[in-house]
Amino acid sequence: MTAVVAYWVAIAREHHRWAADTRAQLQDCRRHGLADRRKQLRKELQRQRDRRALAMVKARLTRDEVARVDALRLAELARLPAGLVPGLTIGGRPVLATSSETPP
Repeated sequence: MTAVVAYWVAIAREHHRWAADTRAQLQDCRRHGLADRRKQLRKELQRQRDRRALAMVKARLTRDEVARVDALRLAELARLPAGLVPGLTIGGRPVLATSSETPP
């Protein structure tokens, strides 16, 4: 997980923690008959849910963008001759070696 995605996940977790606290306060309001406070807490809870959902969407979009960039980088590496990328071997053979059937 990249740092950017981890940041958004941390934000979503904080929103979730806050929402859990708000739900506990909401139950207290129900017990004590505080209708105005309950209405305010419901609005705050809905706003927090929206923020959390937005944070998770941003995290997914960021994750997808990172994966896309990595795939492009790997595709560029695949076009390089095997000797230009040191260390890319499996079982002693270069990973990106050109086939003997294809012209060099």
